[in-house]
Amino acid sequence: MLEFQEKKKIRRLIYSNTTIVFLVLILIFSLHAVWKVYKKAIIPYANKSAASRTLTELKAREADLTERIEWLKTNQGIEMEIREKFGVVREGEEVVVIVDSSANKEENNGKGAVVMGAWQKLLELFGWN
Repeated sequence: MLEFQEKKKIRRLIYSNTTIVFLVLILIFSLHAVWKVYKKAIIPYANKSAASRTLTELKAREADLTERIEWLKTNQGIEMEIREKFGVVREGEEVVVIVDSSANKEENNGKGAVVMGAWQKLLELFGWN
């Protein structure tokens, strides 16, 4: 009987309101701590994905630059780069500039910068042109 009464005291202590409140508080603090750790654990995964994207972009850029360097090591590449940057031509070559007459007229009408002689300006002033 004594053993039964001791078990009853222990059960009463375990199922008391105070013990339940205490256990709930411990649960809340534990969940709060776990949530903080979880939020901190997400950061490295996000950084890892951003770093892998950056690495992929840098590898692509490296491949492009390597290809361009190889192109510039050839005589044709050097020649093309010099022609683009400095606008030079070989001996015997000539530069031909093609001007579209309709585009030229549109530019002049838009800017109003048509070159006229003095006589033409005078005629235009009186509206006889």
